[in-house]
Amino acid sequence: MKKILLAAAGAAGLLASCGGGGNVIDSGYYGNYNPSAGATLTSLSDYTTNWTYNGTPVICNNASTTISFNVNWNGYLNSVGFQFKGYNTGNYINTNTYAINSSVGSAKANFTLGVNMAPLSVTDQPITSQSIVVNPTTLGYTYVRAQGVDGNGYYTNVIQSDYSIPVMNCQ
Repeated sequence: MKKILLAAAGAAGLLASCGGGGNVIDSGYYGNYNPSAGATLTSLSDYTTNWTYNGTPVICNNASTTISFNVNWNGYLNSVGFQFKGYNTGNYINTNTYAINSSVGSAKANFTLGVNMAPLSVTDQPITSQSIVVNPTTLGYTYVRAQGVDGNGYYTNVIQSDYSIPVMNCQ
């Protein structure tokens, strides 16, 4: 497994600064969707990480992992928040709220998850001699969700990535 250095990329620094912090999406999301919202989130795409396994971007459970992806929208978006969620468990980690203040429609988001921070799709299982494997194994999967706020303070729709990111122990 190779650690790949990612070049910093962004859309005019749209997501470069935090907009006040705090929880973004909890089990009830950012807030209740309002059909009057002047913005609609359309997709999360093009994810990469600074770790790969057999050419696939992965989150390392035992090392810090930087994750980058694009968020896309229609209309004027004031801010957006992201959440990393375990595929089956529903466990999640919220990020800070990021100020957008733009109708550009696309920006690159970058996050770093620390050691043991990724929510997984499996629960802890006792280790037995039969479960020790020489090759790396997938511990679970995490996906990304997002919700925004338009210029009038209305909450947008919630979107979820079409893909889940494998979580592994890396060497």
